Amino acid sequence: MKKWTSIFIAMTLMIILIGCSNGKVEESKMEPKLLKVLVNWDEDNFYRDYASYFTIQNQNIEFEVITLEQLREKRYDAYDTDEEFDFDKEFKLFVEEHQPDVFMVDDNEYYTLAEENRLYDLSILIEQSEFDIENMDTNVIQYLTKKGNGTLYGLASEFYSNALYYNKDLFAEYNVPLPTDQMSWDDIIERAAMFPSTDDEDAIYGFEKAWGDLFGLISGMAETYGLSYVDPDAMEVTMDTEAWNKVFETAINAYQSGAVYLPDEKTEEENEATGDIYYESQEKFTLGKSAMIISGVWYMDYIDNSGYSDSDPINYDIVTVPVDPMHPEKGGSMNISNVFAINAQSEHIDAAWEFIQFVNGDTLAKATGKSTYELLTRKEHMDAPNHINIDAFYKLAPLDDTLYDSYDKLPSTFLSEFESILTEEIASIQKNEKTIEEALQSIQSRADEAMQKAIAEKDDLS
Repeated sequence: MKKWTSIFIAMTLMIILIGCSNGKVEESKMEPKLLKVLVNWDEDNFYRDYASYFTIQNQNIEFEVITLEQLREKRYDAYDTDEEFDFDKEFKLFVEEHQPDVFMVDDNEYYTLAEENRLYDLSILIEQSEFDIENMDTNVIQYLTKKGNGTLYGLASEFYSNALYYNKDLFAEYNVPLPTDQMSWDDIIERAAMFPSTDDEDAIYGFEKAWGDLFGLISGMAETYGLSYVDPDAMEVTMDTEAWNKVFETAINAYQSGAVYLPDEKTEEENEATGDIYYESQEKFTLGKSAMIISGVWYMDYIDNSGYSDSDPINYDIVTVPVDPMHPEKGGSMNISNVFAINAQSEHIDAAWEFIQFVNGDTLAKATGKSTYELLTRKEHMDAPNHINIDAFYKLAPLDDTLYDSYDKLPSTFLSEFESILTEEIASIQKNEKTIEEALQSIQSRADEAMQKAIAEKDDLS
């Protein structure tokens, strides 16, 4: 599928570019330039998705690609072994050594580079070149400006966010009011509880948490309300509060009542009995067995092409994800895997800007709009299936990242222990061994102890 998608984009883009050059591609007379580009993972993806198209009209510019792949693998290896690995430090040293002209990094690395004053202010170039930024999504531009501490250092052609999918036929069948934009979690759970709750295989669940367990449901709610597990600056756990108690109570009651389906809460014995191995065999929405689910834009294609359902295609629509009623303009998370920025020390600012303009411009967006699995920053070129109104993906500003913000500052040994503590204490609530208040107090005390131990061990190694 990906191969044919790439071929389609290439053919479409070539037609557009040839049209823009009056039927022929003229060889540029400019001096040849070599741009060093730092990319996230794979060099082949960079050429396939961006560079090969750009060079059709810019034959004087060549690329030297530097990849972060090995550095990322070291970080993941450290997670698996509970070893300390300071990715930010290693990333800065890597950048200092290679001095790329262009960065193609995720939003967290973009933030790190901005903090280090390593990036060129794009607002200057945007004004000078009269680049069309007005038709790019405002929330994305504001997000990148915020990540740049008030300065726009990077642009992104695509981003990821979620919406709430709902089965219109199920809502009609059970006479449940349809979801609307900017509902709260309480609204979602209230509607979910109106669907029949049974223990058999024909149960209809009101809400399904994709790839979810109880911890995931709690985390999703907590993120909406701006809660945090830990204050990374003070190195203190922050969970024994009334707000966390409310989130735990809402999530656990919703799950135990049967209103919410959590596929990852199935036991190993249940999976073995049913032969379930893959997530798709547990997923309910495409089978018409759950009324609501939160997912990304790619899920539209998954619904339409799911091979796991013999029933008619789902009659669905989307609204925004749940919001905090105190801040209804914000909701969900925004993730950007490819932010394009320029090294402030580059000797090829003009060539780097030509490339970034192309990547984030109208031409490439027109070519990719019919095949992307992410959201285009230039919304007018998005081609949603079944004429679904995709405004729900664009309507809300992203939440402040309070739940996992600055987690790289925390000792990895603490994070591993903290996850175990949370899992154990949530299980104790489900088994009626502890009340929610007792479990939260236990989480607070056990996690505080784990934090102090991890800090002491880290100091001993220093």
